[in-house]
Amino acid sequence: MDTKKIITSSLPSVFFFIGLLFLAYSPLALSKIVTIQNDAVIIFIEELKKTDLSSSLNQTFNYLWSNLLWILVVFSSIICTGFVINLIFLEKIDFNIMLVSNVVLILLIFVLTNFSMIMLLTGIGIILGNLWAHKTFEKKKNDFSTCYSFVKSKLKTMNLFLTLGIFLAILMNISAYEKQIYESNIEMITGFIPDMEGLEDLQKTQVQEMVVGIKSSLNEQYKQMPENTKTQCKPMYTGLIQGLDNYEQQIEEQELGIGEEQILEQFPFFDITVKTAPLFVAIGMFILLGILSPVMSIVSGIVYTIIRKIKPS
Repeated sequence: MDTKKIITSSLPSVFFFIGLLFLAYSPLALSKIVTIQNDAVIIFIEELKKTDLSSSLNQTFNYLWSNLLWILVVFSSIICTGFVINLIFLEKIDFNIMLVSNVVLILLIFVLTNFSMIMLLTGIGIILGNLWAHKTFEKKKNDFSTCYSFVKSKLKTMNLFLTLGIFLAILMNISAYEKQIYESNIEMITGFIPDMEGLEDLQKTQVQEMVVGIKSSLNEQYKQMPENTKTQCKPMYTGLIQGLDNYEQQIEEQELGIGEEQILEQFPFFDITVKTAPLFVAIGMFILLGILSPVMSIVSGIVYTIIRKIKPS
């Protein structure tokens, strides 16, 4: 068999292998994925309390970029390189060799990543994307459109299986992440609650003003009473004043902190948000990958067009 054909047919699989290996050993651990959406919301809310909207959005984007987006961009770039190479040598590729190389390298990734569900399903998504794209491939009106359509179709399939892998991986290990998700949800909900310290000071001030007003009114009424009536009402008057002082003291010592019990009482569906976390994390990741996919397809289309201009055939 022609060695050049074997290399040409297997080369895209090498890039798929490198891309999956990079994703598997990147800083983006599953324990980070399960709370990264909540963390982004928390950062946005906290920054919005201190600054304006543009600064909050900038801080949130910086967080997402440093913890998630750059990893997805690098991963997608490596995978898209394999897709572009696939398209460049499309007519010279032996479909059977390509399929076998895909399967072998993806199974190797599955073993090297300690049988990761995410890596296995992402690899399957790449294989199915290859099969579908080759079966339905047709040239468009120009090189850019051809590559854009070709890459986007494959990315769409891969992203679907990647998010499915994330969903199943979290679902199968939900007991390990349940506490982390629970605490993250508590922290996020607490971020939406107004400044309790400010509300506490406001309430204490209002109570003090009310008590002073009532005591002043009682004192004026008491002074206007006849002496014999004062003598009869003095125990009750003294008791009322003392009761108001005690109430004011209790309010002064009271703390209005919002704890887990209060949050659970106010949000009866809180437990459901914990149980459905795998689904919402997967949906959020799929939306993010869906936004990234056209960008990577456009870049791939530009690169492919330049290559075709330099080397037409």
